[in-house]
Amino acid sequence: HNNFVFREEVVWALPSVILATIQVRLNWPKLPIYKAEETEISGLYTDLDKLCLRFLEYAAFALFIFQFVYPVLPIINMLNIKIIEIVVGYFFVLSGFFLSLLALLNLGKNWSGLLDYRIKKGQALVITGVYKYIRHPIYLSVILEVVGYELIMNSWLFVFLGIVFGLFFYEHSLREELLLEKKFGERFQSYKSRTKMFLPKVI
Repeated sequence: HNNFVFREEVVWALPSVILATIQVRLNWPKLPIYKAEETEISGLYTDLDKLCLRFLEYAAFALFIFQFVYPVLPIINMLNIKIIEIVVGYFFVLSGFFLSLLALLNLGKNWSGLLDYRIKKGQALVITGVYKYIRHPIYLSVILEVVGYELIMNSWLFVFLGIVFGLFFYEHSLREELLLEKKFGERFQSYKSRTKMFLPKVI
């Protein structure tokens, strides 16, 4: 007896999955490999920290795939409301997609990985482009895309994951900024005083 029920949310979400795939294919091959000899100041994540974060990354990915088959904390089953969720969700997804592209163009060779965060030798302090307004646009783009995806999938997980990802990136951003203050001193402090982490004039 087949109990499988096709989820129409899957069709609505497919373009966002394709966008995410394009994003990974375009960006992650360009991520510089960590090399000690190219590093001036290193971050502080331990091997255990990195293992835990990798586990959480794979768990989140598995959850996203699981939602293709089974609804998780569905919001509502009214078509009109779902359409609003989809429109808002894609606004977030597309905003995150283009924001990350712009931020990576602004960063250029100054980009480093999240787990092996560091200051590279010869690294510049980027304060132009989207960095003129917020200090961590790439992390904001991830939050926007996660929240947008969950809205498209009609799931209350958009609240939970938005908070979890937001808190994690906030804490990680503090770590990065300690290195930036150490490297760039008053110049970074001045930049920090006139910008926000994620949303202009908000936070």
